[in-house]
Amino acid sequence: MVSTIEISWLAGILEGEGAFTNSGKWQQPKIMLKMTDMDVVAKVAALFCRKMNGPYKLPSGKAVWVTTATDYNAISWMYTLYTFLGIRRRQKIREIVATWKSRPGSKATQFKKDEQISYILQDTMALLYGTNQSTTP
Repeated sequence: MVSTIEISWLAGILEGEGAFTNSGKWQQPKIMLKMTDMDVVAKVAALFCRKMNGPYKLPSGKAVWVTTATDYNAISWMYTLYTFLGIRRRQKIREIVATWKSRPGSKATQFKKDEQISYILQDTMALLYGTNQSTTP
């Protein structure tokens, strides 16, 4: 099980270095981290339960490593990280989730129960941390 400290750490890394996107023809939700710090990317890959790719060479000659979470895995992480992120990232996540929910064949219907639980958890965290911002993507 991932601890609150690890979730907070991951949110900080992704807020500064990550990318939240819809990618490809089917607008698949995606979280990507690309960094020169192999140990950091390896830790994020482990949290995502995904592999780390690289090293790839940048034009500067530096080595870079990459990890991604996609589709349902990405959506799950977006909901988990949402309350820890800034306004701009929250807005991007709301856009990604809306696109994902409207996509034919998405797992959005199976996600509905998880989503309701996530809302409850987010609202509880908002009460605990005293934030007045909306916690629902």
